[in-house]
Amino acid sequence: MQVSTLSLQGNKLTGHIPHVIGLMQALTILDLSCNMLSGPIPPVLGNLTFTNKIYLNGNRLTGPIPPELGNMTQLHYFVLNDNLLSGSIPPELGKLTDLFDLNVANNNLEGPIPDNISSCKNRNSLNVHGNKLNGTIPRAFAIFLKSM
Repeated sequence: MQVSTLSLQGNKLTGHIPHVIGLMQALTILDLSCNMLSGPIPPVLGNLTFTNKIYLNGNRLTGPIPPELGNMTQLHYFVLNDNLLSGSIPPELGKLTDLFDLNVANNNLEGPIPDNISSCKNRNSLNVHGNKLNGTIPRAFAIFLKSM
């Protein structure tokens, strides 16, 4: 049996995200939001190349956003807000050209917003508030804001 949706949100699940989830090739939706999951996001989730929605928000996830997640070329919604993630936003996320929504708000992310994040041609929302980001607003965003 192949599972296409794994929805475990809104519980009191604890521990790490199991690496085996990254082997569920038919998974289209992964929703582990609003639990008490901790530890790093497993880089093996980057193998979920058919997944189009990932909700990991509202947990206690730590460490960096794995650059391997830039391999998830079908991803439309990537929601990581309200965790304890650190490091920078990996420029590999700029490869997610079909991404509609990227939400990394309320973490401990630092550094600049990668310029190539603007290559996400279908992006409707980029939420980075409540971090420690610095640098300049990427030029492509400035052009977009000017045209509004």
